[in-house]
Amino acid sequence: MKIFCFLILTFQISFAQNYKRCADSIFNAQDIGYQKKVNQLKLIDEIELKNKNFRVKNEGVYKIPVVIHLIHNNKNLTIGGNNNGNISREQILSQINVLNNDFRKKNGTSGFSSNPIAADTEIEFFLATKDPNGNPTTGINRIYTQDNSFNLFEDLDFISSLSYWDSKKYLNIWVVTLQSDYLGYGTLPYLPELDLDEVENEELDGVFIDHRNFGKSIGTSTFANDRSIYTFGRTLTHEVGHWLGLFHTWGDKFCGNDFVEDTPSTERSNQSKFCLDRFSNCSGIKTRNLIENYMDYTPDSCMNLFTNGQKVRMRKVIELFPNRRSVTLNGESMFLPKSNNLQAELFPNPVANQLFYKVLIPDNQPVEVKIFDNMGNFTIYKKRIESSNSFVDEIDVQNLISGLYFLQIVTQNDKKIIRFFKN
Repeated sequence: MKIFCFLILTFQISFAQNYKRCADSIFNAQDIGYQKKVNQLKLIDEIELKNKNFRVKNEGVYKIPVVIHLIHNNKNLTIGGNNNGNISREQILSQINVLNNDFRKKNGTSGFSSNPIAADTEIEFFLATKDPNGNPTTGINRIYTQDNSFNLFEDLDFISSLSYWDSKKYLNIWVVTLQSDYLGYGTLPYLPELDLDEVENEELDGVFIDHRNFGKSIGTSTFANDRSIYTFGRTLTHEVGHWLGLFHTWGDKFCGNDFVEDTPSTERSNQSKFCLDRFSNCSGIKTRNLIENYMDYTPDSCMNLFTNGQKVRMRKVIELFPNRRSVTLNGESMFLPKSNNLQAELFPNPVANQLFYKVLIPDNQPVEVKIFDNMGNFTIYKKRIESSNSFVDEIDVQNLISGLYFLQIVTQNDKKIIRFFKN
């Protein structure tokens, strides 16, 4: 069973109803797979030290392609309007803008903060321009179903079965109508060696979110609904933070640890309808809670920063975790310009299961890909792509025996050979 992170909200009406935000306390003790993922993320600095090939990008923007799976029950297929789960493209674009404003700390937007610990994470999001088959796409899949709402604990497999793209190449975001008081959740990354095949379903990897808090003050995400303090698009910013390996600022327990040095120790979540200062006393010293942080529970209007420490952590996750790095590689392939000569790189190295490789070429042309061992055996793997621009692809190498191998890329006028080690 997956761990679900949900937003706990409060109605801004005469009676207060709590929205559930995180079910960690319920699932932590039951979900062995989640426990393993949390323990792994806690040790990310040790993982970094053990990975001799690891390198952090000190500069440069990671680009993450997003696919919006819009699951609705509007039989007439009309788009937009009050209470219509088949939301408009404008509402979707407003949410993508919020993500980029927040993750890039864009000046002149609500995602900008003058706080010196606030960071431009140099992570960007865009609607995918190519589908898994390489065909042009808007990055929006509108799927009709007779169901009018979904239960996060029971219906995720069904939702994903309606529409899913390879989670190693795209950030899947399912926009649905959720039952009761749940708003959304984002999955955590994990390393392949956790051996989570029996408990982890990669077809559920991404974010599930209610359309009524998706987008900024537009369409169904407006002050007119019963969750008005959560209609500025920060639910998705929060959940994508989880998808990139961030924990809540209070570490999901009293004065817990989020494993980020520059977020102050916090006693508990800041669940409130207002942006009021709150304080904690976790080490004998009274400190102000960082209520502006996207990984807290404050209303959307309070939030405006990731810290520099959170930036470093997310970028380490992208570099160290194949199921996140491969998404950014696919993002690069959608925007890659023509290269003057053949360029190629592979990831991860060493590799245990899936080997990803990126190829940059001058123009559209055939590409031949081979794997051979140090004995010159070319029968291990061979693939010919008849016509291609620059691209990212993957090879399943889990059945190869441990040892040294070579990836060979051949184009019309050039050849590259890169060696890698199979664990």
